[in-house]
Amino acid sequence: MTSDALIQRLRVLTGQRFRYLGEDWCLIEVLGHEDALVLGALSGNAGQVQATQYGQPNRRVQQTLTLPLSGDHQDSYSDEVLELLAGRLSD
Repeated sequence: MTSDALIQRLRVLTGQRFRYLGEDWCLIEVLGHEDALVLGALSGNAGQVQATQYGQPNRRVQQTLTLPLSGDHQDSYSDEVLELLAGRLSD
């Protein structure tokens, strides 16, 4: 589990844009208790079709991606988060 200080550093980046896996993403949320980051796609693609509770197609929603927050060592970020941070885009 990542320390609170490392989580707070990432929360400051909420809303920032990143280049990850060849696409542009926005950091939507840092989930400390779930030990994860949530990214939202910024591409022109409308995203996935969300279904109603009855399985009927309802609307298009933004594509999201969840990354693990913690790395193998205590108090370190995962390799995915480090790669994400390396691809930070300037505003």
